[in-house]
Amino acid sequence: MSVRAIAVSGLAVAGLLLAVPAAQAATPAQAATPAQLTGAQLASRLLPPSSFPSGYKIVKSGTYNSGGHLEHGPVKHHLAAFSCKTYIVKGLPRTGWGETATAGSIIGNKPNQAYQQVVLQFASTSRATAFYRQLYAFTVRCRPVTALHGAVRLTTQSLKKTHLGTLPAFLAKQTLSAPGFVSTINDTLATVSGRDVIFIDAAGQKVPTKPALRTAVQNLVTRILHLGPRVPG
Repeated sequence: MSVRAIAVSGLAVAGLLLAVPAAQAATPAQAATPAQLTGAQLASRLLPPSSFPSGYKIVKSGTYNSGGHLEHGPVKHHLAAFSCKTYIVKGLPRTGWGETATAGSIIGNKPNQAYQQVVLQFASTSRATAFYRQLYAFTVRCRPVTALHGAVRLTTQSLKKTHLGTLPAFLAKQTLSAPGFVSTINDTLATVSGRDVIFIDAAGQKVPTKPALRTAVQNLVTRILHLGPRVPG
């Protein structure tokens, strides 16, 4: 699940999907569901620029969170009915999926390589798991997509289920092409941990590999689980 990117908006990231480094460190198992975080608290746990090589900076227009209170609004969007063509042109909406909080950011460098990290928190583990499964199904449905009379094209080179330590995950490699832009390769790894659906998209004309995508997602999962206080669930 990603928000539109380098090729279309010039910011960073597009597509849903990824590279698989060989080493796979264990992700701490979640013994009990902790209290929930607000969007602002989730934002404070996103990977900082110091987690990336020198030269990577936060892209302000790609940074957001749902605020200092938990969300309780109705579901506005459904992945099963969301248009693949709208997705490759505009991306997915940042809110309105039935989440209780969300946060995301894009961290990029001048050669147009970037990492996009997104966390969506739900009211229960069952809702998070359901959304994660819908996200995978959406990616399968939108594997090949063209829009604007064929001018914008999203192609999926690979998509498969995997694990991140003990957590279920899926990864994919996609290419986004648009008029006037060099094609962008997007490697994305998505997982579900308790009530959180988490993914990082590594994107660019050449996909960035430092840090390794799997390592980056593992570090983000750990930060969300263990840093700072939480609000009552």
